Amino acid sequence: MTVFLPKMFDNALKKLASIPVSDDDGHALAQAHNFHFDPRTTNERKRNYYQALDLKDDSPEHLRQRHERYIAEHVWNPPCPVTFKMENQAAFLEKLESKRGLIRMVQLDPLLGLQVTGGKKIRNKQEAFEILEKNLALLKKEPEKTQKKARIDADAMLSDWFDAWNKKRPPKPRFAALEEEDMQALIRGNNWEELLRNQMGLSHLRPSSAPLYVALMRYTVGDVLHAAKAQGIKTPFAIPTVLDQPINEYFFPAPLTPFQGERKTFGRTMSLQPSGYDTPLLAELLHVKLDYEPKHMIKTGQILQPRPTHPIWQLRNSHLAALRQKTQEHHYGKEIPDRSL
Repeated sequence: MTVFLPKMFDNALKKLASIPVSDDDGHALAQAHNFHFDPRTTNERKRNYYQALDLKDDSPEHLRQRHERYIAEHVWNPPCPVTFKMENQAAFLEKLESKRGLIRMVQLDPLLGLQVTGGKKIRNKQEAFEILEKNLALLKKEPEKTQKKARIDADAMLSDWFDAWNKKRPPKPRFAALEEEDMQALIRGNNWEELLRNQMGLSHLRPSSAPLYVALMRYTVGDVLHAAKAQGIKTPFAIPTVLDQPINEYFFPAPLTPFQGERKTFGRTMSLQPSGYDTPLLAELLHVKLDYEPKHMIKTGQILQPRPTHPIWQLRNSHLAALRQKTQEHHYGKEIPDRSL
């Protein structure tokens, strides 16, 4: 049964889409497109979403506020986010190989501010970062090259630090990219922090006057399955939809059709650099909360450079062209007008 758009929601989207591209580079129109063209929101999910919104007027600002409330109440804070409930079954990802690697970049500020360092008072984030790197390096050394007591002390301190961090992390779904061959050159790069930030479309990682401390986390599908079992969640993986996150023009819903040569369909990260036909579009997914362990943190670094400043219409149009080419869905989505014309 088709679920019809409530009038206020429909009007709010029309107002959002009518904001001229010349005024905001297409940000508002991109946000409206995500609602219009996401192919994985089921009728039940839409119906429950509209009911939860309970719009009182049709302004885009009111829609954004109510959408943020929906995300907080139904996606980010419940023990089992709606992302992993049956009403979202059209987006479920199942039968992933348990040994498949998952990659995620995280901002370290929440960890560095916890002051869990064996009783030593930390003066600033830079000092905390240096302590983190030193102790991670101790654990990565071969046992015969490291004093036993030093390893034991490092392991105990990091375990306490990560436990405190995990307790403060909410149960919201986590974005992660599948570990693929295309990522290895980025991970090995001298400026891997900016390379991965850009390719994974992490637009929120923007340093200002101070660097951003980040870490690259690697774990497996099996790790997530184990965590999901402990939480009583049977379907812990899903393809991201517009209803699983705040309104975000740097998110782009993926087509239902798999890429040529692939059997499964995934989400696809939109790069912060314009995509070409040969640009790898990283496969992404959402998964349930996983408690991090020191062994998951494979690299640490700092983002020093601001994110690229390409207009959103250019990023989305080039990404859309690449999606169409790689899936042969030539009528998928819709371009944003070039504001320079």
